Amino acid sequence: MDVLINNLVTEAVHWDQQDNWTKRKKDQTTKHLDKLKNTIRSCGVTFEIWEKSNADGKRSGQYDFTSLLGPDKKKLLKELPEKLTGLVRPEAEHDVRSLWLKFSIIYSIVTCKTPSQDMIGNIFCKVQEWINLFVSLGNTYIGYRRCNVTPYMHAMVYHLPKFLETYKTVNLFSGQGVEKINDVARSIVLRKSNNWDAAADVLKLESRQLDLREKERIKRSYTKKNSQYWEHELEEERKKRRKTLI
Repeated sequence: MDVLINNLVTEAVHWDQQDNWTKRKKDQTTKHLDKLKNTIRSCGVTFEIWEKSNADGKRSGQYDFTSLLGPDKKKLLKELPEKLTGLVRPEAEHDVRSLWLKFSIIYSIVTCKTPSQDMIGNIFCKVQEWINLFVSLGNTYIGYRRCNVTPYMHAMVYHLPKFLETYKTVNLFSGQGVEKINDVARSIVLRKSNNWDAAADVLKLESRQLDLREKERIKRSYTKKNSQYWEHELEEERKKRRKTLI
């Protein structure tokens, strides 16, 4: 999905450059880039686009944008396809909208916890149709060429259908466990390590936790020997102490 967003940004930049080609510098605008930014924001997403700087601080002509998290990407998939009018050139609008809509359908199948047999059986045709449409735009527009096909796209076409056929869902292969381990390791390095050998500290702590995982301390039982004291006498003593302090 990052590739689709990047292509929208690239197309807006090139469109502005063509419009500004015959204009004086003071009359040049970034109306297409601004419209894209505002449209994405209208989907309820915090989004910014900026031009990168070279090592000498000068403008590079290369643009970057806010990296979106999962919930924000879901919002875009749901709302942006219907708002693409005017964000891309009229002759490409239909195909670009189809790319977004088809990807949204594929994403809904992939994230479904219990996909039907028909969904699993049709996933290969859907992703193959999507990637063919993506590449077909490469003859006219930058960003949709074969060289722009990422390893993730390749995996989506040639490996994802097999995973769904074998395991019925890809939720089993979530990276949340790895992310959690990474967070724990980072916490160890920042809070519990002397930084002489941070990697060793992480491994040692994980080893101790693994050895002690079934040896949690059992709380000692406590029996009140003088219930009269705990229920009445202690309260009276505290009242007297408060009075003396006043």
